Amino acid sequence: MERKRWGILALCSIFLMSVAVLYAWSVFSAALENRQGWTRLETSGIFTLSMTAYCGGSLVSGFLARYWSTKKLLRSAAALLAAGFMIAGFWPAVGGVSLGYGVLCGCGVGITYNRMVSLCTQWFPDCPGLSCGILLACYSFATFPVSAAANTLLALFGWRRTMLLFGVFTGLSLLAGGVVLNSTGGATYMEKDQGPSGTDFLPGQMLRSIRFYQLFLWLIIMSACGLTVIGNTVPMATALSLRSETAALLPGIITMCGCAGRLGFGRLFDCMGQRRAAAANSGILVIAAGALLGAFHFDTAVLLIGGMVLLGISYSGMSSLCAASVRELFGTRHYSENISIMSLQVIVSSALGPLLCGITYTRWKSYELVCGGLLLLSLIGLLLAATMPGKICGRVNVQK
Repeated sequence: MERKRWGILALCSIFLMSVAVLYAWSVFSAALENRQGWTRLETSGIFTLSMTAYCGGSLVSGFLARYWSTKKLLRSAAALLAAGFMIAGFWPAVGGVSLGYGVLCGCGVGITYNRMVSLCTQWFPDCPGLSCGILLACYSFATFPVSAAANTLLALFGWRRTMLLFGVFTGLSLLAGGVVLNSTGGATYMEKDQGPSGTDFLPGQMLRSIRFYQLFLWLIIMSACGLTVIGNTVPMATALSLRSETAALLPGIITMCGCAGRLGFGRLFDCMGQRRAAAANSGILVIAAGALLGAFHFDTAVLLIGGMVLLGISYSGMSSLCAASVRELFGTRHYSENISIMSLQVIVSSALGPLLCGITYTRWKSYELVCGGLLLLSLIGLLLAATMPGKICGRVNVQK
């Protein structure tokens, strides 16, 4: 049984990595802007649409998981991804790519993400943080090979054929995943693992709980701060006169730090408990925001790079804490529905952070003010984390 669940975690990681194409959008957007003459507003709008559809897919998957098998869910995700890439390939206009890549692919990735994370929590009640951390670290790391593959295919075959090839690859991968993972394993683990007071929360009960709104607001603040910096990494670096080659490396460095953050905070969750791990994560974000503020105040690139490294760790660690915290605070029986509702914070944070940054920088032309706002938000997040209800996680004895 012990080997079986680690094997399932490895398979879930592989199949989730196969749909990491959503985070390789910058490769496709650059090709569209350079070869098709699209504007940055058009390509950014498609990415925002894909993230919104991702949340919608996760929500649908969460509520269908009670009635549909893993095989049926992944088969649906495979159909959506294959159709989405094919529509984008055969109709490479704003409308076609918005419908194909933005709506259908985003929804397919959301369904896959929700199912893989939910499956892992069923098999690892004794170390949910570590299992989610491993799964999400693999998902984050997959951005590198997927982006490299996209670059190579675009150079060899062009935009349309690359979309079609990605459609075939993701579709076949998820069809295989549905066959391999189609089991009800994990039910015995779920029976042993209850919520903080021995109760599993229904979605409606969760939405009436104050702890939901504390966690939801904390996630919005953490995500908004992270997305603000990640979306402006290169402009911030060039504002401090870093060479363009150095500035171009920073997004990759942040992604690598993100892998470490997902693993590290997943393990911290198991060792320290939900509240302490969240407070530690917020504390790192406060230091990161302070370093970024100091970088622009004192005009030093060292603080900028250090702040971005810490922010990458904090922002990515937050995703592992979110996946494990929903199980910790609201139980496992309705985990698929509850985690999909919690994931809706991405819609708010992906609009809030970049919007506030854009307004502030457009009006005052100062990243120092932007970083000052991030520091204020991160301090509010630290206060929320420190007062969040939770308990110290104990280890569950599992069947060997």
